[in-house]
Amino acid sequence: EQVKRLAQLPATYRSLAFVPEDAFVYVANNSFDSRTSWSRSRTALKADSHQVTPGEKLQLAVQEELGISIERDLVPLVGKEWAYALLPADAGSSLPIPQALVILQVKDRAKVDRLLRSGLTRLIAKSKGRIPSKGLKRQSYQGVEITYLEIPQLLSPAYAVTKDFLLVATDKAKLMSALDIAAGKVASLDKNARFLEAKGQLSEKSNGVFFVNGNKAADSIGRIVSVVASMNPALKNAQQQGSGLLQALELLRVAPFAVGESVNDKNWITSRVFMALADIPKTPKPAAAAPSEPPPGLLALLNPQAAPAPADKPGESSIASPGKVAEKSGAQRDPFRPVILSEKVCKGQEPPIVARTPLQRYDLDSLKLVGVLWGQLGNKALIQAPDGKGYTVTVNTLVGSRGGVIKEIQADRLIVEESRRDEFCKYEKATVTVPLRREGAAAAR
Repeated sequence: EQVKRLAQLPATYRSLAFVPEDAFVYVANNSFDSRTSWSRSRTALKADSHQVTPGEKLQLAVQEELGISIERDLVPLVGKEWAYALLPADAGSSLPIPQALVILQVKDRAKVDRLLRSGLTRLIAKSKGRIPSKGLKRQSYQGVEITYLEIPQLLSPAYAVTKDFLLVATDKAKLMSALDIAAGKVASLDKNARFLEAKGQLSEKSNGVFFVNGNKAADSIGRIVSVVASMNPALKNAQQQGSGLLQALELLRVAPFAVGESVNDKNWITSRVFMALADIPKTPKPAAAAPSEPPPGLLALLNPQAAPAPADKPGESSIASPGKVAEKSGAQRDPFRPVILSEKVCKGQEPPIVARTPLQRYDLDSLKLVGVLWGQLGNKALIQAPDGKGYTVTVNTLVGSRGGVIKEIQADRLIVEESRRDEFCKYEKATVTVPLRREGAAAAR
């Protein structure tokens, strides 16, 4: 069946002559076989209703609502090329819904026009007022008759038949724009810089093609999400917390465009897909603020008597850490300790730890172990971050801002291994214990 559909030689796409330059989606096929397609649909309809696709259900609805026979009335009129495009909504539109333009090659323009007018008139009559319109209207534009349905405060779906193509748009303004393009008064998608860049990856002729502009798609869908979020408190709250659909839509911008094609070469069908990936912007380094006064280490070097002594934290005593000499408060200091240690730059030092998980954004001291779960598939622990959120961790989970790794999960504690640098710029592994914080009990470390 696929070979029958693509039995035609590759060709260019005449439908491009109607597609506006700002279209962010364009899909086309110039080797469509309407009889083969309808035969397959009819076979599926007869075989099993559970296998009927939405498109086939739509075909049944069209026959019933419009009072026409697809096999007898439509199939003989359909040509080989079809296409559709998605267009951004107008800036001042009350409905920020992307507009659609469908393009179908036809063999008898007059017959197609009569068929559609009679079918739509029947559909409006059967709706008994459910379609809020004043009936079908006609308007001449660029020498082409436009038939449209005016729905107050919403859209005006319209169609026109010109140059052996049937054009159907969700709004009359978009259809008029397509006719302007065909008349050479407005630029088409074929003049769009992004489309031309994507088109450069494709064959000059093919049997099927698609193009997606990721940035414009994200903008158009984002406007819809914003409107829906403004009316939905739960969705609005998710947006404000940074976990809404708008954040997910940013993934579309990773691919500025995607393009693909199907080419029939001696009954061998080749499909190709190309995606342009955006460069990941480098995070600029923050500019160092000019100190308002000399750094403590430099101050101690110039005037030891004026150097401020480090204040002890509440509840802590001046106990020396490994490799350091204890200091007492006052002007005295260890004469063997480097006086400008805080300004020393270590050659070959390891790069700063980049937070890859939420738990790596906090110091290990600020994380609380609030629960331990034992199981046959391994132990798990529940850690509470300073922002109140809980995280389930296992062995080898990265925690803390010093590149810590959980080595053991015991009944009442976590054993974490961190990398710490001493005064001599040497890195060494340090084992830290994170105790279980039981409610009502003092936490010891």
